[in-house]
Amino acid sequence: LSENVSSLKAELLENSTTLENKLSEKLEEYSNNLTTKVTTLENNFSSLKDEVSGLEDKVTATIEARMNERLRVLEERIAQPEAGNSSTTPLITQTPIEEGGDTTTSAPAITSTGNNGLPTFDGKMSWEGFKTLFETAAQINKWPSVTKASMLCLSLRGDALEVLQTVPVAERRDFNEVIKRLEMRFGHQHMEQLYRSQLKNRIQKPAESLQEFAADIARLVRKAYPSVPDDVYESLAID
Repeated sequence: LSENVSSLKAELLENSTTLENKLSEKLEEYSNNLTTKVTTLENNFSSLKDEVSGLEDKVTATIEARMNERLRVLEERIAQPEAGNSSTTPLITQTPIEEGGDTTTSAPAITSTGNNGLPTFDGKMSWEGFKTLFETAAQINKWPSVTKASMLCLSLRGDALEVLQTVPVAERRDFNEVIKRLEMRFGHQHMEQLYRSQLKNRIQKPAESLQEFAADIARLVRKAYPSVPDDVYESLAID
């Protein structure tokens, strides 16, 4: 009986060892399979990430290429305006007043060498519009250069008056010098160049949507090229 018990114990011990070995092999096999699958998933994710990054680069490059082409066409159209747009209409016309009598047609608002009815400029209205109006008034009233400079100084308000304060007193009688200072601050040419530079260097920000990017591009285009035809703006908006 003792021999049988010993034999049974030995057999059970052997079976237990065999079972442990098989379990250990299975666990190692499962572990290796799991590691392989995780590695495969990581590789697939990395590949997908590279594809998405490449797609974003292609979309950005396509948008930039199309915008650069549109800007090139836009600049060509501005450089070659249509002949039909060359005619201009004077903003102010003067009706002659017969000597010794009245006329039934209203005369312009600016008709004297004084400052009565003199147009004013505070830096908020269009500089080009004011300049055209002022030059017309000077022509109507036949102001000499010194008088034009004085009248121009009298017409300035607000921010424009602050610009005048930077001009030396001796140079305020120089019409061209005062005009040059005002052009530097309020002239379209200076501002348009600034907006064109911003437009050419504008890229999509990391957290900016395509809609926001397109809206800001449209805003800069209108500020950089304020005199282009409306169909050009529409063409840019479609693209």
